[in-house]
Amino acid sequence: MEKTISMYFGTERTYITRIEPGEKGLVLCDIGVVTETVKSDTDYMDALIRLESFLPQMSEGTATATIAVPVENIFVHQFPAIDTSDITQVRRMLEFEIKHAYPQHSFDDFTSAVYPMAARTDGTTMMLAIMMEKKYLMACEFILTMTGVPLLNIQASHFAAHGALLYNYPDSINSICLIIGVQENYCDVSVLKNGELAYYNLLVLPSPDEFSAVCEKEIEKLLSGYVSYIDAAFCYGPGLTNNILSQAQQALSIPIQRLNPFRMMSSTLQSAEDRDFCAKAAHLFVPAVGSALPNPMLKAEVRLG
Repeated sequence: MEKTISMYFGTERTYITRIEPGEKGLVLCDIGVVTETVKSDTDYMDALIRLESFLPQMSEGTATATIAVPVENIFVHQFPAIDTSDITQVRRMLEFEIKHAYPQHSFDDFTSAVYPMAARTDGTTMMLAIMMEKKYLMACEFILTMTGVPLLNIQASHFAAHGALLYNYPDSINSICLIIGVQENYCDVSVLKNGELAYYNLLVLPSPDEFSAVCEKEIEKLLSGYVSYIDAAFCYGPGLTNNILSQAQQALSIPIQRLNPFRMMSSTLQSAEDRDFCAKAAHLFVPAVGSALPNPMLKAEVRLG
């Protein structure tokens, strides 16, 4: 891995990290938070104005850049596994799904990637397509023009979180892990089975008090047909408070903890305030860090658009 600046355009803020390789692993060199973010292809100027005051300095000496975007800016579709060598068939299926979900758009308005998923307990295999609108991606890319740093990849935030988990919790590579991204009104939920994506879902979260009940119901569903057991659960995101995590730890039958994306990293942060902030707000930087790390979701079977 080369020295990388990574940004997560969250729903309310932009989170930035600068990471470089060191003698004993990765090193966190810098962090930043901006109260503006890129929510659509039309509102990136506010973020651009705020970022231009320090982003060029943060990116100095970096070789690559990565971006993570929230689920609001992607379209996810799951389907039974097909022969992905038939590009025409893949394109036809995705065209149909886009037309159904977004009748005002065409297939060419999106860039799409198709990923394999681990088999269910009955042997059924599925695939996952992640589609992002090109105009939004161009807005994100435009942010980087002030740095001159080439963009390595743009990822959906929750799937970027998989990279943060696999690097910082090495045992998860040989385990079955539940990853929950907690927002204000919804949760991204996925399962990694021996490092492979085995499940994904987007859940409505009516209120913070219902987080444990929502998770419990989802775990029952997972154990009934997707995996035989779950070794551990990891949570992150702006909706994750100490209160709801504590409630979940008491209510759920599996170990659940806050995902720390800095767990296996050393740091050269000079400010005690920055170090303290990282300790308290680590769960907010998960997508930013994860987008810069090796990730199975980067190896799509098919990319279109």
